[in-house]
Amino acid sequence: MLAIISKIEPLKNYFYKYQFIFSILTVLMIFYQTNYKNDLKNNLNDSIIKKLTIINKDCYNYKISSSIKVNYNSKDYYIKVGAKECKNININDKIELVYSKKYDEFELPKHINRKNNLVLYLLLFFTFLPLKKLSTLMNK
Repeated sequence: MLAIISKIEPLKNYFYKYQFIFSILTVLMIFYQTNYKNDLKNNLNDSIIKKLTIINKDCYNYKISSSIKVNYNSKDYYIKVGAKECKNININDKIELVYSKKYDEFELPKHINRKNNLVLYLLLFFTFLPLKKLSTLMNK
């Protein structure tokens, strides 16, 4: 135990106190998201492809998440879409969606194979940067 503490002690000069906690949380979020996407891909055989009518859409010009609203079995579902894609979609258009029974949600077929969130990977990168050491070097 003492050997481990002696190896961790020099790291205090490089990292802030809560940086380790943020890095663990980020790794857990990446693990959850990856596991969720893999689960969706694996259960694709149990999924149903439906052609539904768009009831409403919320499009934003910026990188904020745009969404479309559909109704299925008297329940409203919101599906995330890109800002450019949202502008090309019209209300009352029919759109093909994949329904997951396990999660009771719809996804666009192309979003199931989408890569993981770049934001989480950038956050992970910054949590492993020696920010404390960099800030001391910048202040000199």
